[in-house]
Amino acid sequence: MDQKDYQKITKEILSVPGNARGDLLLNAIAYIKQQEGNLGFEKIKKELNNLGCLIDFENINRLDWYPKNINILIYFLCTEIFKWEKKDIFEMGRFAPKIALITRIIAKYLISAEKALQEASKNWKKYVDFGSAEISETNIKEKYAIIKIHNYKFHPVACWYLEGFFVGLLGLAVEGEKTIEETKCMHKNSPYHEFIIRW
Repeated sequence: MDQKDYQKITKEILSVPGNARGDLLLNAIAYIKQQEGNLGFEKIKKELNNLGCLIDFENINRLDWYPKNINILIYFLCTEIFKWEKKDIFEMGRFAPKIALITRIIAKYLISAEKALQEASKNWKKYVDFGSAEISETNIKEKYAIIKIHNYKFHPVACWYLEGFFVGLLGLAVEGEKTIEETKCMHKNSPYHEFIIRW
């Protein structure tokens, strides 16, 4: 990617308003360090500083609010610095529910796919202060659900992360193979994101 496109994308990501719990940042940091080591994360921090994102990563509180665009920018920087692809961002998302605050919040509901997804959508606003998530359809017999995400437009890397997150969350409730497909995307002129998840 040339410098002009890079600057355009990073500027667009940083222009999107909205906040998220520090828990999401800590999850991303933990995964990057696991995959790329402490030196890898230092590269991310250095580039964030270059872009004017001055976050005290040593003192992040899981329950405090931080700009959500920092999370998305981190995912994007991973594709630039480490050459991560969609599958890598997906795995970062899939990793998150294993250590996330939201998992502890809804732990007692992780008894079925339907319950897990319902609670995730209900608790959306405990995690971010914008947008919404809804389970528009659940078919227990056919083992699939349709998830819609509204007012959540940053960059396609965020979609890859969400795919992994929902698969990871569902994996805490049901065993076996799970797949997910984004059938509508705000980056492709749809009014919302739509995912079909199967188990």
